[in-house]
Amino acid sequence: MATTGVGQLTDEVVRSLQQLRWRATNAHRLMAEIQASSFQPVEGWDPGGAVRVKLESDNLPEVIQVANDWQHRLAPRDFGPAVVKAYQAAANTRMQAWASVLEQSDWRIHAEQARSDAPQPATPEARASERDLRHVAPRPLGEVAEDMISAFDNIAGIGVELANPVQGKGKSSTRSVTITVTKNALVSCEVSPQWPSRRHPATVAQALNEALANARADLVRATAAAEAGGRRSQLDSLFGEALAILSDPQRFAD
Repeated sequence: MATTGVGQLTDEVVRSLQQLRWRATNAHRLMAEIQASSFQPVEGWDPGGAVRVKLESDNLPEVIQVANDWQHRLAPRDFGPAVVKAYQAAANTRMQAWASVLEQSDWRIHAEQARSDAPQPATPEARASERDLRHVAPRPLGEVAEDMISAFDNIAGIGVELANPVQGKGKSSTRSVTITVTKNALVSCEVSPQWPSRRHPATVAQALNEALANARADLVRATAAAEAGGRRSQLDSLFGEALAILSDPQRFAD
């Protein structure tokens, strides 16, 4: 009887993992279609036309440009907010592009498949989007299942991490510009109130882009540090082990 109970528990775990894998694969396919549109160049201006921001595919600014006549369009004390507004305008344009992609794609089918519990025949696109498991060496199913149960018990911790994303902060060499970014957004831009008024537009733009580059570099360092001990990293590792086990059913008989 004990053996039968263990077998039933194993079957339930396997079915749960298969459903999770199916849903994750279809969600990934839907996101891949949306993200593909990110490679289109996108830019935005602040309302006064003093600052232009061009976005990278990661939704962070690639370059910040300053109009030669910005002093006729903007008060020096409003320079930082103008950078943020230009970024927001570019981000809104990208959101509209994503919405257009969704309207033109079969996103409803993907969404329904992502919610479905029953796996469907894999298409070449689905197989291509699956995770590379060649270098994953999973532990026995019982150990992985136990760790996954513990991880899901602590799932609230991941919500806290998502609500407080890792930030990177960078300053210009003049210390007059400070930019803060997260993985997917420009959070703030602070510019010393009177500093821009005595500078050439090219000098202002240089300081802005210097602070941006330093913020990006700081974000990379901060993200690496967070992922080293983060719950999301641990759960991702466990998920990889689970998928590797599912890809080799013979493990259940060992």
